[in-house]
Amino acid sequence: MTQGLAFLSIPILTRLLDPDDYGVLSVFTAFVAVFSILLGLNFHGSVSRKYYEEDGTFGQFLFTSHQFIRLVGLGGVLLLGITAGPLAAFFEVPWLVVLAGLVVSYFAITFNIYLAYLQASLQSRRYAWFSFAQAFGILVLGITLILCLDKNRYMGKIAAQTIVGAIFAAVAWMQLRTVWIRQWDWQHVRYALHLGVPLIPHTLSGFILASSDRLIINQLESSWKTGVYSLAYAVGSILLVVVTAANNAWVPIFFRHLNAGEHEAIQKKSDAYAVVIITLAFLLSLFAREVVMILASTKYFEALSLVPVIALSSVFIFLYQMCVNYTFYLKQNILISVNTLVCGGLNIVLNYLFIPRHGYQAAAWTTLASYILLFVLNYLTARQLMGGQIMEFRFKLAILALATSAYLCYLFISFHEIPWFWDLGLRTMIGGMTIFVAFRWIRGRLRSKA
Repeated sequence: MTQGLAFLSIPILTRLLDPDDYGVLSVFTAFVAVFSILLGLNFHGSVSRKYYEEDGTFGQFLFTSHQFIRLVGLGGVLLLGITAGPLAAFFEVPWLVVLAGLVVSYFAITFNIYLAYLQASLQSRRYAWFSFAQAFGILVLGITLILCLDKNRYMGKIAAQTIVGAIFAAVAWMQLRTVWIRQWDWQHVRYALHLGVPLIPHTLSGFILASSDRLIINQLESSWKTGVYSLAYAVGSILLVVVTAANNAWVPIFFRHLNAGEHEAIQKKSDAYAVVIITLAFLLSLFAREVVMILASTKYFEALSLVPVIALSSVFIFLYQMCVNYTFYLKQNILISVNTLVCGGLNIVLNYLFIPRHGYQAAAWTTLASYILLFVLNYLTARQLMGGQIMEFRFKLAILALATSAYLCYLFISFHEIPWFWDLGLRTMIGGMTIFVAFRWIRGRLRSKA
């Protein structure tokens, strides 16, 4: 539901905001992502781990860790606030955008810790509705404030996120007070730091891979082009919702089979997952024109050509997650951070190298190259750690190559000007055949005896 709201907001915001304003809003979102990592130090991740230890100290841990990270976060806001002006100048945005990003990130500390507690305690319904209510509040208030502004309309959405973030942080704080025990213990601080801080490089590198391109485009090109690119990224990343859901569903299945040494079952089921993801990426690329027309005004249509590239990046995110699960299983998290750091650094270098030469469109290709390398590195890491006992990717890559070739064949045909109804009919026929073949293959694959 929350992801649905995010996609519902795209056609609304792209019609209320021109690409300039939408681009600044995308930069603000990137600031919130990185500031949340730096201010929160991944303390919310330690909440779930501590809850399952069941040693009778969770109440004290929750109080100590929350109070500590709130103080550290406040110090971070003051320290980073001094750099708001230079950061704003460097990334070509108003300084108020940077400052608002810091404030929203500070409110997110308490909100994320409360969500982590709800998740650990299996309060799924409350978790879902609390997340949804915040997203819905930001959307409704944001639209209202945007309509009240004549210029700099992006500030309507930013103000809404700040106000609603403050309200929900206060609600989360009141709810946490009913759970924690007011007793300070430095051991709990050390525990949270030990679990949270080592993951910061991985989290920051993940942010660099996912969002740095928009910051660099805004710096080197313009907020207008950032807005167009952000729309393309939002459409191409629709597949990421399915990828995330698939990985969440896959992990417990994968761990169960791996514990039992059932490698053949892992192979068959992972192949089925791959066919689903690749088929959806192919369909999204095939009907990207219609999706962009539904989600945005004509000002954003130049983003159309980037959607297939970004969708392909989402496929490689799925493939690298398949490899990472082996490394997580063996608790070698530092190796994941190293791989992500390498690819994040490469992404920055490639963006600064190619965007000035080939324009903002190059960012989609540099991101794709970085995710391909991330898949390769994590595959080699997992293969080394598992002594070669990991799933094969030859079939998955063959299906991906087949889907890519089919799409390129369609592009070759479409270069010859044909009536739009013939083009739509051709794509509908190709899409229908793809769905039919994929469905029949998956059903047969999963019914066959492992």
